[in-house]
Amino acid sequence: MQKPWEINEASIDLLRDRENWAGSFYELALAFDAGQLEGSHRHRLLQEVWSDSQLQGVVSERSDFGKAWLSPAAVSTAAGHHSYGCMRLSNGQIIGCGSFFIEVKPITWFVFYIPLGMLGLVFPVNYPLFTQDNPWHIEIDEKLASLGMRLYQTFPFELGALGEEAGAVVSLERLREAVRNDDALLVPERLFQQMQIPPRGSRSPEGLWWTGGKNEPKH
Repeated sequence: MQKPWEINEASIDLLRDRENWAGSFYELALAFDAGQLEGSHRHRLLQEVWSDSQLQGVVSERSDFGKAWLSPAAVSTAAGHHSYGCMRLSNGQIIGCGSFFIEVKPITWFVFYIPLGMLGLVFPVNYPLFTQDNPWHIEIDEKLASLGMRLYQTFPFELGALGEEAGAVVSLERLREAVRNDDALLVPERLFQQMQIPPRGSRSPEGLWWTGGKNEPKH
């Protein structure tokens, strides 16, 4: 799909620069039962992700930025293989991002990420990454949560998490334990019901709750 924005030469240079991919990742990590992402389903998921109006991609190597985009259906979906692209922020600036799969049976994780090195080109990144010291969290969390909610329409997942190295918490049980008080989760309504706790945050029409969202439905 043709996007209404283009990448100029300056952006291509920025995207190719390996220094800008340094540091940890700010991630959207989604947990799926392994059987949900068999066969062509991984490619279909990638196609859904990279069709987002604020994303462009993909390439298999960062040095390939500036060349013709590959179809997400043409790239490897093997665990640990990265696909690279870019994101347009609300101020029009373009930064690099990527995605990959992790297999921790019986769960397959899909991780979409933005390197903190890229975010640091646009925003002050202050450690520890508390929102009060990093107001960019608001925009980035909104983008990642919205992407997760859109994906849930077609690929309902078990649980999702946002934040720095969110995909490093590969134990689904550990994330479930955090449902009561973590404001950086995407939680299916049925999980709240199973745990017998009231849902909180903002709810998608499909019954997915972003625990850090405002108390109004997302459409």
